[in-house]
Amino acid sequence: MAGILKALLLLGALIVIAAILAAAASYFLYSKHRRRLAEDVRQAHAEGVQFGEETDDQGCLDEALARHKRNGGSARAMGHDLFLKGCLSASEQTDRFCDGIPNRRQATESADWQVRKCAAAGFDDPGCRRIFGQVQEYCESDLSRPERDRR
Repeated sequence: MAGILKALLLLGALIVIAAILAAAASYFLYSKHRRRLAEDVRQAHAEGVQFGEETDDQGCLDEALARHKRNGGSARAMGHDLFLKGCLSASEQTDRFCDGIPNRRQATESADWQVRKCAAAGFDDPGCRRIFGQVQEYCESDLSRPERDRR
């Protein structure tokens, strides 16, 4: 019994040490690259705004998914998400783009919708779900409604 207790205490100590080392490494990497990350974020949003000035909301989504397919991965997912946010803010609204999109507060329905949309687009990663979460955010905002409907 004493041997099992010692083994559990040792295992717990190793887990705590590993967590501390992981946190320190994450902080170091973030500190080293934060300026570049901030610039990448600004650039993705600016590219989105520029692209959105030449297309409609569906064109924005199509381009965000194409970018995700070309260079996916969770590290790039934030860039695609911010590209789409910028693009949708500047794009032409279409009448049926937001039809059938659940509210984000309906957690189960929202998650199921994101998974279905990603599967239909050929993805099964969390980055894709972020893209469709951005579509939901857009559709819940005033930006998705034509001027005549905002009054």
